[in-house]
Amino acid sequence: MSPSHYYLISSLLPLRWGSRPPLTPADFLAQCEGQLAASELADLRAVTLLPPEKGREPRGIEARWHHWDGYVRNLIAGARAALLRRDPADQLRPEAEVFPGDRREIEEILANDNPLERERALDHRRWRQLEELESGHPFDSDRLAVYRLKLLLLEKWAQFDAKNGERNLAELVDTGLQQAAEQRVASE
Repeated sequence: MSPSHYYLISSLLPLRWGSRPPLTPADFLAQCEGQLAASELADLRAVTLLPPEKGREPRGIEARWHHWDGYVRNLIAGARAALLRRDPADQLRPEAEVFPGDRREIEEILANDNPLERERALDHRRWRQLEELESGHPFDSDRLAVYRLKLLLLEKWAQFDAKNGERNLAELVDTGLQQAAEQRVASE
C-alpha cells in the first residue's frame, strides 16, 4: 500500500445512499491521478458495476463484488425467466460462490411489482453489500474500488429526474404513434 492512500482516502467526501454524489466518478479518478501508481489507477478505472469484460480477471474486493453481484444477477434472470415461462439456463452466468443468506431478501425485492421501487431496493442492497465489503479496508486499494462502485451507484440514481423521464416518455409515445401511422398506411 502506498503512503499516499492515507491522504487520498482521508480526503474523500463521504457517500450516503439516497443522496446526490458529491463528485462524479470521473472527478474521483482525476483526484486519484498523481497519487496512485499508473497500474493501480488503470485497475481503478476498470472497476465497474457491470460484470467484467471477457479476459479481464478482477482481483480483491472487486472480484468479491462481482461474485456476489453475479449471484444476484442470476436470481434476477431466474425470476424473469419464470415470469416468461422460459428456461433461464442461457442467461445464467457461472457462479463462483452461493450466498444463501441473501437469496430470500433478493427474492422478496424481486416480488415487488413496481419496477422503479424494485430497482431502487436492489441497488440499496448492493450498497449495503459494498459497505460490508469495505469493512477491514480503511486505507487500501480495495477501499478505493468500493468508493468508485458506490459513486457509480449514486451517479446512476442521480440521472433519474422527472423532466428527463417525461421527455423520454413523450419521445417513445411519438415514435410509437409514428410507427403505428406508418403501419396503417402500409396495410391500406
